[in-house]
Amino acid sequence: MTATILNEYVLGDMVARYLLDEESGMVGLILLPLNKQSIAFSPKNYKVESLVQLKLTGDIYDEAYAMGMTMRNSETVRCLRYESQSVKEENKRKIVETLLESARGYRVIHRLMWLENTPYVRIQCKFENTGSESLKLEMFESFSLSGISPYLEGDGHECMYLHRMRSVWSQEGRHEAIPIEDLQLEPAWAPHAVRCERFGQAGSMPVNKFFPFGALEDRKNHIFWGAQIAHNASWQMEIYRKNDGISMSGGLADRELGHWMKVVKAGESFETPQAIVTVAHTDSFAVFTERLTRSALESLECVPESEKEFVILLLTVAGIRNITFRGILAWEIMKFQRNYFQRDWRRQWMRFVKQV
Repeated sequence: MTATILNEYVLGDMVARYLLDEESGMVGLILLPLNKQSIAFSPKNYKVESLVQLKLTGDIYDEAYAMGMTMRNSETVRCLRYESQSVKEENKRKIVETLLESARGYRVIHRLMWLENTPYVRIQCKFENTGSESLKLEMFESFSLSGISPYLEGDGHECMYLHRMRSVWSQEGRHEAIPIEDLQLEPAWAPHAVRCERFGQAGSMPVNKFFPFGALEDRKNHIFWGAQIAHNASWQMEIYRKNDGISMSGGLADRELGHWMKVVKAGESFETPQAIVTVAHTDSFAVFTERLTRSALESLECVPESEKEFVILLLTVAGIRNITFRGILAWEIMKFQRNYFQRDWRRQWMRFVKQV
């Protein structure tokens, strides 16, 4: 790999490392555990892959066998060049913005946001049409990490696992951990053929088949990388490989998976939903995923003053005290106090039952 470290940012117990390939102008991103930052990386046959992933209609796909499998590393991405990076801090939040621009009349702003004392980052991208004609996006993902795992020599044979949560009605949240080799994600003997496991969901049921989540685990060094997509419609995750490094990306489902396209007129822009991303040095899947789900607590800080003591919602299927009407189920909502586990939640519940 011929790349230099563009910048590094310490974000709690994580480090965001930006890599620059000066020859191609491409910028890559990887998150590292802070306590593993200084460990020497193992040798790999690997090239920097862009931290933004998108494709315009009509542009060329990636190399051999990518068609129909993935839109990553398209001609749209290969035409982008690094322009600048800026950092600002506001309201206890650090924001790193990386600007990539193409001479063809478009640019992408990659935004990484970290709130003080949180174990994750939020990432989203913004596409701007700076040309004179409309452009049509057929793929635009929220985040992309590459070079995984930097702590394993070569392709890390039999050390990497993909974690995801399967879901169907009445069987939601089935955890599966799959060796990378079982998904045929080993690099080819001639490293030009693309391998990619793209999964997700099309439609308005975001946990139909899979949860919008994915994680990679380096079992030898006990490190997890993972993300969840903050989007309540069609989404996708991709585990991609062409050489020794594995890349992970995700966001909106593309045209091939989710029948999605977006026309961006001259002078206009389009922004992806956020991805919540983290890394952890642990051998516990539960500890790792808790780092991601903790992001939901942020929304509790933005409620109206009158509702700050009522942050937990309980949905109960109608049927209590004859509130089922001719087979139609009604839903009753009750707001418990924030610390109801420690206080009088039983009394509050009985009061609710008597009311209905």
